[in-house]
This record gives sequence, structure tokens and C-alpha cells, in this order.
Amino acid sequence: MKRWLMSGLVLVFMLFAVNTSGFANAAAGENDVREKLRNEGVWLTPEESAQQKAELDNLQDSLDNAANMLEKLKAPSLQVQLNGAIVNVPPYMSVIEGQVMVPLRWSADLLGATSVEWDAATRTVTITTPQDFYSMEKFSAYARVLKSPVEKLNDQICPLPDKVKDMGLPELLPDRHFVLNLEKFEPAREGLTLPAPRPYITITITCPDGTYEHSSVANSIENHYGHYYLPMDWLGYLFNARVSYNEAANILSIQTPDLEQIKSEIERIENALIPDSAEEAVKLWGRGMQTRNGALQYSALSPLLRQEADKSAYVRQSYWVTGCSSPQVGPITIESRNELSDTKVEYTISFPEIFSGQTHAIATEKMVVEKLTDNSQAGWFITQILKTSGYGIIDDETTSLDNGKVVFIKDN
Repeated sequence: MKRWLMSGLVLVFMLFAVNTSGFANAAAGENDVREKLRNEGVWLTPEESAQQKAELDNLQDSLDNAANMLEKLKAPSLQVQLNGAIVNVPPYMSVIEGQVMVPLRWSADLLGATSVEWDAATRTVTITTPQDFYSMEKFSAYARVLKSPVEKLNDQICPLPDKVKDMGLPELLPDRHFVLNLEKFEPAREGLTLPAPRPYITITITCPDGTYEHSSVANSIENHYGHYYLPMDWLGYLFNARVSYNEAANILSIQTPDLEQIKSEIERIENALIPDSAEEAVKLWGRGMQTRNGALQYSALSPLLRQEADKSAYVRQSYWVTGCSSPQVGPITIESRNELSDTKVEYTISFPEIFSGQTHAIATEKMVVEKLTDNSQAGWFITQILKTSGYGIIDDETTSLDNGKVVFIKDN
């Protein structure tokens, strides 16, 4: 009986030990599960989980790159339109700060240049083009003076004739600020150390006979296999083309000037500006000097004096801008009016030369105004400038309508 009781106790202890071990193993298993759950729910050891996480990160990067590639594939490729027609796009064209970078030689050829020459020694590109700079720059000068009101000292400037104050002019040439320099190409400066010199090229654009020549320095440039790329606004600055970029459609639009319409508008402007009186001719000339606008002065001249004005450097080199920024031509006073005949009047005018807001000196001009017929319209025109101040479009010699003699007298 006692032996049987002992055997039963041993069995109970054995069962208890087995159950206790099972409970311990179950607790350990639960801890493993918790550890595995902490590892992002992946049934791996901590070491294996870290390795898989790194692999998942690499996979995510690959997916992001693939998504970017898909976005690029979805975006339309760059298209270039010239006067509405699609043209071939050269390689390496990109968009920087809203400006399409265009190859200069390709652009010049596209816009009608007859030659493009490169001087490596002076880093100069010379572009020869048959464009009518004379008409385009003359129209721009008229547009500046007719479309832009003169705010500063407006009450002291000779008024425009009422008949042209509301004269609407079409947008035939670029009339905005050109973005020729981009921030990306600005040299970095650290402390007091001067920045390294920027790469540059000089662009000279000229006409076949050499009467027109303008030069500019371009700093925002890229070189792709010997071809220089520069911001698209240079096409407006150099060739008077109107350029625009549609980012959503990825289209670069280039519109060349309509020369026939430009010439037609010039004729319309000059007919409208024909002075109705001798005094109006003098005031038109005066306003042209005050606003430094050679085209306005030109419209007050007789056909013969216009031929002389056409030889002026103001016309050929400085975009019809006359005089100088300082001193400026102040209020104009008619000092004398001598009526030589019913159709001929001699005027003497004077004005202060304004320097830094102060009168520097008093300048005097003397001229003859006559009634003539121009383009089948009668009007009053300056036929002789007997004494000049140097602020006008004719500043070194003047031809007399009467006898063809030079009658210029420089005002000292």
C-alpha cells in the first residue's frame, strides 16, 4: 500500500514537471512571437528583419526612380515652332529658370542669317543677316514714344499732337524685358574672395554692307560639343523675334517680324505726325530731343533732311536714341519767330541743359520751317537747321533745301 502511494506521488511530480516545462516553453514561444511582431510583423529574427528592411528600402528607391521615369515619359518632348510651323529640335536643349537654352548657330540659321563665323582668339561670334534693322528699329522708336507716356517733367515737355495721342499700334516687335542672364550662371563668391571669371562669348550682329553693327557679351552660356547654347530671349534681343515658352505643352514658339506690316505702320505713323503748323513742327522736334527719340525728330524733317539723318550714327548704331542721359534737354522756349514768307518761317529756340536737376548751361538752335507736300499730304517741315545744339538726330552737318549747301553751325 505504501509502495503504491509512493509510485502515485512520483507520477504526480512527473506530470507537474512536464506541465511546468510546457508552460515555460509556451512563454518562451510567446516572447519569440512578440519579438517577431516587433520586427514589422515579419516572421524573421531581428537580424533577418533588418536585412529585409534594407532590401525593402532599396526596392522603394527603385520604384521611385521608375515613377520618375514614367513621369518623364508622360511629359511631351520639347517642340519648336517657327511662325506656327514645327521645326527640327537639336539635341541638348533644356529649360533653365523658364528659359529654353537654344544653340546660337542653329538659331541664326533658322532666322535667316547668311553667315555665322567664330573667332576663337577673341571668343566672338559674328552673325551676318539681311534683316531690315533700319525699319524695325525705327518702328520700335516710334512705338516707345507713342505708347509710353512721359511721366517725369511731363508739364515741361513739348506735347504730342492730339491726333496721335490715342493712336493704337499693333505688337509687331518684342516689347518686354529680355532675360539674358540667368542666376545659375552667376559666379559664386565666398567672403572677400572675388569669384572666378565666367565663361563668355561676344556676339556681333551686322548687315551685309556693314552699316548696322551691334555687339553684346553673353555670360549665361552652355557649350555642348563646340556649340554654344544661350537663353531664348537672345533671339528677341538679336533678331527682333518674339519668343515664348509654354511649359505645360513644352512648346517653344518663335515669331519672326512681319516686315511689310512694320513698313506699313511706319508710313501710317509718319502720315499722322505730319505737322499742321510751323510751330507744331518745332515742338515735335523739341519733344524728340527731350525724350531722346530720333524717330520723333525725324518725322519733323523735310525729305531732304531725312536723307541726312539716315547717315547719322544715332540711326545706324544707337537704336534711334539721341543726345545723352546727362545733361538733359529742359523746357523749350521759342525765342524768336521770323516769318520769311507765307510758307516759310525762321525760328530760334533755347533750352536749359539740365544736369543733376540743375541748369548747366543754355543751348540755342535756329531752324527754318516750310510748308511742303509729303506723300500727297501738305504739312510743315524743318528744311534747314542753321544752328544746332548737338542733341538732335542731325548734329554735325545739315543740307539746305534751297541750294544744297552745308549751313551747319555748331553751338559752343
